[in-house]
Amino acid sequence: MLRFALMLALAAKAVAAQPMTREAVARAIAAGNADHPADLSGRDLSGLDLTGLNLSRVQLLNSTLVGTKFTHDTMFAANLSGAHAHGANFDGAILDVGVFRGTDLSQASFRGASVFAVIMIGADLSGADLNDARLIGNLSDAKLAGATLVDLKGGADMRNQPMGLMRTDLTGADLTGADLTGANLQHARLVRTNFTNTTLTHADVTNADVNSAIFRGARGRDTMVGWNKTLNADQAILDH
Repeated sequence: MLRFALMLALAAKAVAAQPMTREAVARAIAAGNADHPADLSGRDLSGLDLTGLNLSRVQLLNSTLVGTKFTHDTMFAANLSGAHAHGANFDGAILDVGVFRGTDLSQASFRGASVFAVIMIGADLSGADLNDARLIGNLSDAKLAGATLVDLKGGADMRNQPMGLMRTDLTGADLTGADLTGANLQHARLVRTNFTNTTLTHADVTNADVNSAIFRGARGRDTMVGWNKTLNADQAILDH
């Protein structure tokens, strides 16, 4: 009996290691429902073009999504925790209420995507393209070194908060060398955030908490909007 169970486990592992096709992914999604969404955890979807699919609530924990294309897909409440999604394309996608704990999203593209109320604690977004994306959620300890966040919509919208005030939390995040030109970070939590050598030209930090944030070598800091209205500005680490 033990040997049979081991054989089944090995067979399941072998199946999980097999790369999936777009058709197989579509069938798995169609077979799921609201109570039991498709579970593609651990599967290899690398390089697939999944444009046009509805991956809401789909489980993609620890999946391999290298270079996978999710352009304009609806991925509401999808769980990609632990996934390896280097170079994946989420341009224009809806990723609201998604979970990306520890996900490798390095060099991924999120141009114009909606990434609202997400959990990206410890996610790796190094070199990612978040230009013009709406990004509001918990990104504490995330890695965004070298990322581009030009015109990022990361400010809390005080007029539209049906779930209570949701703000961008970049506590302890690394934005070394990132480009935040024109980024909206109003009301953001920037405690211990590392902005070393970051471009901050015309970035809006009105009412943001910059306690112990590091701004050494930051470019364009004198053009930032709302610095005089930040919280704990006297505790920020600046060039002298």
